[in-house]
Amino acid sequence: FSGTATPIIDPLTGTQFPNNVIPRDRLDPVVRQVLDAYLPLPNAGSNLLVLQNRDIDDEQYTGRADWMVSPANQISMRYFDDDNQFQRPFTAPNGFYAANDFRNRSLQVRSTHTLSPKLVATFSAAYSKFQRIQEPQAPGLQTLQSFGVNAPQSISTSFFPGVRFIANPAFQLFSGGGLEQTPRTWDAHGAGVYTTGGHVLQFGADLQFDRVYTLDASF
Repeated sequence: FSGTATPIIDPLTGTQFPNNVIPRDRLDPVVRQVLDAYLPLPNAGSNLLVLQNRDIDDEQYTGRADWMVSPANQISMRYFDDDNQFQRPFTAPNGFYAANDFRNRSLQVRSTHTLSPKLVATFSAAYSKFQRIQEPQAPGLQTLQSFGVNAPQSISTSFFPGVRFIANPAFQLFSGGGLEQTPRTWDAHGAGVYTTGGHVLQFGADLQFDRVYTLDASF
Protein backbone atom coordinates (compact mmCIF):
# COMPACT_ATOMS: atom_id res chain seq x y z
CA PHE A 1 0.00 0.00 0.00
CA SER A 2 3.02 2.30 -0.23
CA GLY A 3 1.61 3.90 -3.37
CA THR A 4 -1.82 4.66 -1.91
CA ALA A 5 -2.84 7.89 -0.23
CA THR A 6 -5.07 6.19 2.35
CA PRO A 7 -3.19 5.70 5.63
CA ILE A 8 -2.88 2.04 6.69
CA ILE A 9 -3.27 2.01 10.46
CA ASP A 10 -1.54 -0.47 12.76
CA PRO A 11 -4.37 -1.86 14.96
CA LEU A 12 -1.90 -2.52 17.78
CA THR A 13 -0.52 1.01 18.04
CA GLY A 14 -3.22 3.10 16.36
CA THR A 15 -0.60 4.80 14.19
CA GLN A 16 0.17 4.54 10.50
CA PHE A 17 2.54 1.82 9.32
CA PRO A 18 5.83 3.37 8.14
CA ASN A 19 5.54 4.16 4.42
CA ASN A 20 2.14 2.43 4.49
CA VAL A 21 3.90 -0.95 4.34
CA ILE A 22 2.62 -3.76 6.56
CA PRO A 23 5.60 -5.86 7.75
CA ARG A 24 5.48 -9.36 6.30
CA ASP A 25 5.71 -10.97 9.73
CA ARG A 26 2.48 -9.21 10.71
CA LEU A 27 0.52 -11.00 7.99
CA ASP A 28 -1.28 -14.21 8.87
CA PRO A 29 0.65 -17.17 7.35
CA VAL A 30 -2.53 -18.51 5.74
CA VAL A 31 -3.23 -15.12 4.17
CA ARG A 32 0.34 -14.97 2.87
CA GLN A 33 -0.15 -18.33 1.14
CA VAL A 34 -3.39 -17.17 -0.46
CA LEU A 35 -1.87 -13.90 -1.67
CA ASP A 36 1.30 -15.56 -2.99
CA ALA A 37 -0.77 -18.08 -4.96
CA TYR A 38 -3.59 -15.91 -6.23
CA LEU A 39 -2.66 -12.21 -6.25
CA PRO A 40 -0.22 -11.10 -8.99
CA LEU A 41 2.18 -8.23 -8.42
CA PRO A 42 1.25 -4.76 -9.75
CA ASN A 43 1.92 -4.34 -13.47
CA ALA A 44 1.10 -0.62 -13.85
CA GLY A 45 2.85 1.35 -11.15
CA SER A 46 1.14 0.47 -7.89
CA ASN A 47 -1.91 -0.91 -9.73
CA LEU A 48 -2.77 -4.28 -11.20
CA LEU A 49 -4.46 -4.13 -14.60
CA VAL A 50 -6.26 -7.26 -15.79
CA LEU A 51 -8.41 -8.27 -18.77
CA GLN A 52 -11.62 -9.96 -17.69
CA ASN A 53 -12.61 -13.37 -19.05
CA ARG A 54 -15.62 -12.82 -21.32
CA ASP A 55 -15.78 -15.64 -23.90
CA ILE A 56 -19.31 -16.20 -25.27
CA ASP A 57 -20.51 -19.14 -27.38
CA ASP A 58 -24.19 -19.38 -28.33
CA GLU A 59 -25.70 -22.02 -30.64
CA GLN A 60 -29.40 -22.16 -31.51
CA TYR A 61 -31.36 -24.68 -33.56
CA THR A 62 -35.02 -24.80 -34.49
CA GLY A 63 -37.01 -27.42 -36.36
CA ARG A 64 -40.52 -27.72 -37.71
CA ALA A 65 -42.50 -30.54 -39.28
CA ASP A 66 -46.07 -30.50 -40.60
CA TRP A 67 -48.03 -33.57 -41.65
CA MET A 68 -51.45 -33.64 -43.24
CA VAL A 69 -52.73 -37.04 -42.19
CA SER A 70 -56.01 -36.42 -43.98
CA PRO A 71 -58.04 -33.40 -45.04
CA ALA A 72 -59.63 -33.54 -41.61
CA ASN A 73 -56.49 -34.09 -39.53
CA GLN A 74 -53.22 -32.09 -39.45
CA ILE A 75 -50.26 -32.65 -37.12
CA SER A 76 -47.44 -30.17 -36.50
CA MET A 77 -44.24 -30.39 -34.46
CA ARG A 78 -41.87 -27.66 -33.24
CA TYR A 79 -38.46 -28.08 -31.61
CA PHE A 80 -36.10 -25.44 -30.22
CA ASP A 81 -32.56 -25.96 -28.87
CA ASP A 82 -30.29 -23.28 -27.42
CA ASP A 83 -26.82 -23.81 -25.92
CA ASN A 84 -25.33 -20.62 -24.46
CA GLN A 85 -21.92 -20.82 -22.81
CA PHE A 86 -20.17 -17.78 -21.41
CA GLN A 87 -17.69 -16.68 -18.76
CA ARG A 88 -19.16 -14.54 -16.00
CA PRO A 89 -16.38 -12.13 -14.96
CA PHE A 90 -15.70 -10.56 -11.59
CA THR A 91 -13.52 -7.71 -10.35
CA ALA A 92 -10.62 -10.05 -9.69
CA PRO A 93 -7.26 -11.06 -11.23
CA ASN A 94 -7.12 -13.11 -14.43
CA GLY A 95 -8.40 -16.65 -14.10
CA PHE A 96 -11.19 -15.85 -11.65
CA TYR A 97 -14.58 -16.27 -13.30
CA ALA A 98 -17.66 -18.47 -13.34
CA ALA A 99 -18.20 -20.69 -16.38
CA ASN A 100 -21.92 -20.64 -17.17
CA ASP A 101 -23.75 -23.12 -19.39
CA PHE A 102 -27.39 -22.38 -20.27
CA ARG A 103 -29.30 -25.14 -22.07
CA ASN A 104 -32.84 -24.53 -23.29
CA ARG A 105 -34.91 -27.33 -24.88
CA SER A 106 -38.54 -27.25 -25.92
CA LEU A 107 -40.79 -29.57 -27.95
CA GLN A 108 -44.42 -29.04 -28.95
CA VAL A 109 -46.80 -31.36 -30.82
CA ARG A 110 -50.23 -30.22 -32.01
CA SER A 111 -53.00 -32.21 -33.70
CA THR A 112 -56.04 -30.56 -35.25
CA HIS A 113 -59.16 -32.57 -36.11
CA THR A 114 -62.13 -31.37 -38.14
CA LEU A 115 -64.82 -33.62 -36.72
CA SER A 116 -67.65 -31.99 -38.61
CA PRO A 117 -68.36 -28.74 -40.44
CA LYS A 118 -69.37 -27.31 -37.08
CA LEU A 119 -66.85 -28.87 -34.70
CA VAL A 120 -63.03 -28.55 -34.66
CA ALA A 121 -60.89 -30.07 -31.91
CA THR A 122 -57.24 -29.37 -31.16
CA PHE A 123 -54.94 -31.38 -28.90
CA SER A 124 -51.41 -30.35 -27.99
CA ALA A 125 -48.59 -31.44 -25.72
CA ALA A 126 -45.38 -29.61 -24.84
CA TYR A 127 -42.21 -30.19 -22.87
CA SER A 128 -39.58 -27.64 -21.93
CA LYS A 129 -36.37 -27.82 -19.96
CA PHE A 130 -34.16 -24.90 -19.01
CA GLN A 131 -30.88 -25.74 -17.31
CA ARG A 132 -28.26 -23.41 -15.93
CA ILE A 133 -24.95 -24.78 -14.64
CA GLN A 134 -22.34 -22.47 -13.14
CA GLU A 135 -18.86 -23.81 -12.38
CA PRO A 136 -16.41 -21.49 -10.57
CA GLN A 137 -12.88 -21.19 -11.92
CA ALA A 138 -9.66 -20.04 -10.28
CA PRO A 139 -5.94 -20.55 -11.03
CA GLY A 140 -4.96 -24.04 -9.89
CA LEU A 141 -8.49 -24.74 -8.58
CA GLN A 142 -7.26 -24.47 -4.98
CA THR A 143 -9.84 -23.90 -2.26
CA LEU A 144 -9.19 -21.59 0.67
CA GLN A 145 -9.41 -24.66 2.91
CA SER A 146 -6.41 -26.15 1.08
CA PHE A 147 -4.36 -23.16 2.29
CA GLY A 148 -5.36 -23.84 5.89
CA VAL A 149 -8.46 -21.66 6.28
CA ASN A 150 -10.33 -23.17 9.22
CA ALA A 151 -13.87 -22.74 7.89
CA PRO A 152 -16.10 -25.42 6.35
CA GLN A 153 -17.80 -25.05 2.98
CA SER A 154 -21.38 -23.87 3.24
CA ILE A 155 -22.47 -26.82 1.06
CA SER A 156 -20.47 -29.97 0.34
CA THR A 157 -20.03 -30.40 -3.43
CA SER A 158 -18.35 -32.86 -5.76
CA PHE A 159 -16.93 -29.99 -7.84
CA PHE A 160 -14.62 -27.04 -7.17
CA PRO A 161 -16.60 -24.79 -4.79
CA GLY A 162 -14.92 -21.54 -5.78
CA VAL A 163 -12.96 -18.85 -3.95
CA ARG A 164 -14.18 -15.84 -2.01
CA PHE A 165 -11.47 -13.71 -0.43
CA ILE A 166 -12.54 -10.07 -0.08
CA ALA A 167 -10.20 -7.26 0.97
CA ASN A 168 -12.18 -4.20 -0.10
CA PRO A 169 -11.36 -1.63 -1.27
CA ALA A 170 -7.91 -2.97 -2.13
CA PHE A 171 -8.78 -6.15 -4.04
CA GLN A 172 -10.92 -9.26 -4.10
CA LEU A 173 -10.35 -12.86 -5.13
CA PHE A 174 -13.76 -14.12 -6.18
CA SER A 175 -14.89 -16.83 -8.61
CA GLY A 176 -18.55 -17.23 -7.71
CA GLY A 177 -19.82 -20.61 -6.58
CA GLY A 178 -21.34 -23.77 -7.95
CA LEU A 179 -24.92 -23.52 -9.10
CA GLU A 180 -27.42 -25.69 -10.96
CA GLN A 181 -31.00 -24.74 -11.73
CA THR A 182 -33.13 -27.07 -13.83
CA PRO A 183 -36.84 -26.28 -14.17
CA ARG A 184 -38.94 -28.62 -16.31
CA THR A 185 -42.51 -28.20 -17.55
CA TRP A 186 -44.94 -30.69 -19.05
CA ASP A 187 -48.14 -29.31 -20.56
CA ALA A 188 -51.20 -30.91 -22.20
CA HIS A 189 -54.02 -28.93 -23.75
CA GLY A 190 -57.28 -29.82 -25.40
CA ALA A 191 -59.71 -27.38 -26.99
CA GLY A 192 -62.79 -27.47 -29.12
CA VAL A 193 -64.69 -24.92 -31.19
CA TYR A 194 -68.36 -25.51 -32.04
CA THR A 195 -70.07 -23.18 -34.45
CA THR A 196 -73.80 -23.07 -34.96
CA GLY A 197 -75.75 -20.29 -36.56
CA GLY A 198 -74.39 -16.99 -35.30
CA HIS A 199 -72.89 -18.52 -32.15
CA VAL A 200 -69.42 -19.88 -31.40
CA LEU A 201 -68.82 -22.07 -28.36
CA GLN A 202 -65.25 -22.65 -27.19
CA PHE A 203 -64.27 -25.14 -24.51
CA GLY A 204 -61.13 -26.91 -23.36
CA ALA A 205 -58.93 -28.15 -20.58
CA ASP A 206 -55.28 -27.74 -19.52
CA LEU A 207 -52.96 -29.91 -17.48
CA GLN A 208 -49.50 -28.65 -16.44
CA PHE A 209 -46.80 -30.19 -14.29
CA ASP A 210 -43.68 -28.29 -13.18
CA ARG A 211 -40.57 -29.60 -11.52
CA VAL A 212 -37.54 -27.59 -10.35
CA TYR A 213 -34.16 -28.91 -9.23
CA THR A 214 -31.79 -26.43 -7.56
CA LEU A 215 -28.31 -26.80 -6.12
CA ASP A 216 -26.98 -23.47 -4.89
CA ALA A 217 -23.45 -23.20 -3.52
CA SER A 218 -22.92 -19.73 -5.02
CA PHE A 219 -22.39 -18.01 -1.67
